[in-house]
Amino acid sequence: MPSLSMNDATTPPVPDAVHSPDGTRTEGKFVEIRARGDDHIRRAMENRTPRLFIISGPSGVGKDSVLEKLNSQYPDARYVVTATSRAMRPGERDGTHYRFLDRADFERQIDEGQFLEHALVYDNLYGVPRQDIVDGLAAGQHVIVKVDVAGAHTLRTLIGNTVSIFMLPESMDALLNRLRARKTEDPEILARRFRTAAAEIDRASEFDYVVFNRGGRMAETVMSICSVIEAEKVRAIQSAVTIPEQLPSTP
Repeated sequence: MPSLSMNDATTPPVPDAVHSPDGTRTEGKFVEIRARGDDHIRRAMENRTPRLFIISGPSGVGKDSVLEKLNSQYPDARYVVTATSRAMRPGERDGTHYRFLDRADFERQIDEGQFLEHALVYDNLYGVPRQDIVDGLAAGQHVIVKVDVAGAHTLRTLIGNTVSIFMLPESMDALLNRLRARKTEDPEILARRFRTAAAEIDRASEFDYVVFNRGGRMAETVMSICSVIEAEKVRAIQSAVTIPEQLPSTP
């Protein structure tokens, strides 16, 4: 997979004159044309602006698993890890799946304006760290952030020139089976998650791209997201991502 580095373009110098195939020196009548053309080519090569990719979808669609695979395809991207006040589930790793904070620490960071977006979800706080995104873009890295549907809406509202990707399951039955397979919640909370998932799927059209995560075909999902990233890397006009300085201080 090609690198996500922003600084790999070079342009050879334009010669002072043009030589004919037999090696004789000719007039430099094409020099101005070549110089103008090479200038456009050079600027197109250098116009590789870091992008912010927002990946979202309903609970249980497989966002974490897909991101782990995506990391192997784009190891030089900046992956922003969402913070949460909820307890760690079996198999989760702090700093990989989430940044796990206690409630008091999370609320302190909200007061300090450290989150671009934060919300109360199923009685737990979730938030997207602002500085991780700022640092990644400043380093010339593409930034990839996973967030729920409401959080994605907030980020798209606050931040200019994002690229948003919505993950869909192949069916609602498949999604319900994935939620049940977690075995981490009681039936009432499971029902709430499933209702919320249906409402979130209704908002898929708000996103720039939609990809399907079908059971047993995760490689196809990852390749679809890679296709989006590759297409955005060669977009002719690449406007800089803009992040606000002042943020709301309350959930």
